[in-house]
Amino acid sequence: MVITIDGAAGVGKSSTAKELAKRLEYKYFDTGAMYRAVTFHFLAENVDLNSNDTVVFPDAEHKFYLQADYDIRAKRRLADFEKINEAKNINEIKEDLEKRDKYDSTRKLSPLKIPDGAIIIDTTYCSFDDQVDQILKHIEK
Repeated sequence: MVITIDGAAGVGKSSTAKELAKRLEYKYFDTGAMYRAVTFHFLAENVDLNSNDTVVFPDAEHKFYLQADYDIRAKRRLADFEKINEAKNINEIKEDLEKRDKYDSTRKLSPLKIPDGAIIIDTTYCSFDDQVDQILKHIEK
């Protein structure tokens, strides 16, 4: 079974996917990391790639799209930076997220969008366990 989790930066895609795979005893495949590695390789040729799972697995049995408001996403990113002792300004993080969303959603090659048939999960006010549990409930139906 293939399960895809799409969404903008900072909504919790990777951490949610890893926990979901652990609970379901599935393998975790990070298409974002795959695309970053390929992009790094092709930077000199200006190849525009992204980590949109809809492109990689368009016929996935379960598709989810995570979203959260900018303030929450910025707080999550700040916490990630603090874990590695990297000082960042939350306002700059929020601005970077807004710029990235604009770029990701307007790029010519496979822009970030809600996949057809995806279930939208708003993680703004969810605990981490709540967002994973919501996805599990949809899969178990």
